Amino acid sequence: MTRQATRTQQGNTQEAPDAPLLSTLVYRSRATVPMEQAALQAILQSAQARNQAEKVTGMLVYDQGCFFQWLEGPAESIARIWDSLRRDTRHTDVEVLDTHPTRERFFADWDMRLAVRRDRDDQGASRFDEIAPHLVDSLYHRPDSAPEVLAGLSPSQIGSNSAAAMPHDTSAALRQVLKTVVIPQIAARHGAARLLLPAADPRAAELAKLAIAADPQAAFDLVADLHRRAGAVAPLCASLFEPAARSLGDLWTSDDCSDLEVTLGLVRLQ
Repeated sequence: MTRQATRTQQGNTQEAPDAPLLSTLVYRSRATVPMEQAALQAILQSAQARNQAEKVTGMLVYDQGCFFQWLEGPAESIARIWDSLRRDTRHTDVEVLDTHPTRERFFADWDMRLAVRRDRDDQGASRFDEIAPHLVDSLYHRPDSAPEVLAGLSPSQIGSNSAAAMPHDTSAALRQVLKTVVIPQIAARHGAARLLLPAADPRAAELAKLAIAADPQAAFDLVADLHRRAGAVAPLCASLFEPAARSLGDLWTSDDCSDLEVTLGLVRLQ
């Protein structure tokens, strides 16, 4: 597929500055009947053909009768696909979890990939990508965190069954997720038209450690205190939350926290 884009170090594709904005849509739904591998394969092949024609890329997770999907591409293409998805009788209880404009693709090389829960007791080879059970569980327990969790399944993060090994740079990926998913969400909720980029708050590293503690209340108290001092949420997005996410990546790189703790920390920051 040919696109006007440049490759970033995180494995994402950033549209050229003069390219039109893309649209991102994240939703969840419930299958009307249980899906076996053959049925999932048929859904995957159909989605890949449709998305390639529409210049849309994305990721689909299926687990225990539920779908979680990330779609990205031209707004008019996303609108057409969304209209088709809402009328698809193979699933029901369709709920939008997030939609926002962007200039970056998280899944630039994937017309569509499908992932399922990793089962260490399953001796059969899965046809699909596999993701850690705790990540799948977080989709159920915190649906509002689905955009961040799915973004973390981009090619630079997912443990793929394919022969091509993907780079694994958690620190860079966390920063990218905060920059392109979480910060725009927070800014939109609080009416911030534009975010400046102030210097990192010196307490960002402290917040990262508190965010992975067994009891996160101290992290919430710190954010509340800094919020009161700043007088608004928007200034904290780039000065506190993004540096804290980078600190989480640094903690993981130095083996001071686990994959699960990084995920929980990121969700708590959001």
